Amino acid sequence: ISGLSLSFLASQSLRFWVGGTLANEEGWETSATQYEHTCRQIALLMAWAAGFIVLTIALLVTVKVGKKKTGEEEGEHSAGDHHSQHSAEEGEEDEEEEGGLLERFAEMILTAFSMSFAWSIFYSARWGIAATQWTGQDQTLLGVVLAVVLSLVCFASIYVLDKLADADFTDEVADEAIYQVIGAIGILIGFSWEQCFDAALSSLASATSNEHFTKLLLAIFCVVMLVPAWRLYILPMVVQHGWRFGFLPERVTEHLDHDDEAAVEEYERMLMKLTSCGKHGWAHEDEGHGHEGHGHEGGHGHGHGGAG
Repeated sequence: ISGLSLSFLASQSLRFWVGGTLANEEGWETSATQYEHTCRQIALLMAWAAGFIVLTIALLVTVKVGKKKTGEEEGEHSAGDHHSQHSAEEGEEDEEEEGGLLERFAEMILTAFSMSFAWSIFYSARWGIAATQWTGQDQTLLGVVLAVVLSLVCFASIYVLDKLADADFTDEVADEAIYQVIGAIGILIGFSWEQCFDAALSSLASATSNEHFTKLLLAIFCVVMLVPAWRLYILPMVVQHGWRFGFLPERVTEHLDHDDEAAVEEYERMLMKLTSCGKHGWAHEDEGHGHEGHGHEGGHGHGHGGAG
């Protein structure tokens, strides 16, 4: 929440400094100013977005390298005598508490930088599309066109970045940086469609006698429709790592005939093949593997190919 708040305030301040117009509390500008931004203003806001993503990567690399050095130092201390380890226990507890606070603060700043990148790209793209006058003065149509264009560009970017992360020449720190960029791009897609639906909702509610009550009813309708679907289908795919396989292993066992030894053996073979797919693979925690997959021999374990 703190990262979202900081990023939105930062993007609003940048928009006011670059474009000379202060948007309202929801980030919307008046129709008189939204369609009059110059190419220089659009390019400058894009440059700020690039700066935010550079700051995101730099902070992430700094944190990862610091953790790696700390782990190496702890390994060297653990190789010392027992007496020195016992005398340093109290100091290590204080350091762990301080390190936890710093880690949470760094995570908040990292989130703020990532979301600032997403906001800056979003608003600069909206300025650019609005300046072309393709959508006229229709805010809803502008939101739809913007969401579709950004989604197509972002999906293509994610595909390229994912292939880059799977390459053998990228190390662990580089992969983490790439995944952070992919996460920021995913946030951008979410922002674009959220603003699209918000514009559509405002347009629909403005045609009724009570705009605010209509917005409340539509919000309740969305919650009733979306939350059960999210709880039943999307959340299990994340928690049980079904996104990796395309299905939930536990759901498969509900329809599996446990008396059929051939079917059970085939299911176990396929599951073992899926759980060994590169660094993105997943295994049960009770098997002692945690959430990390099995890497391929002679590489970083980036590949998606299974055994056999």
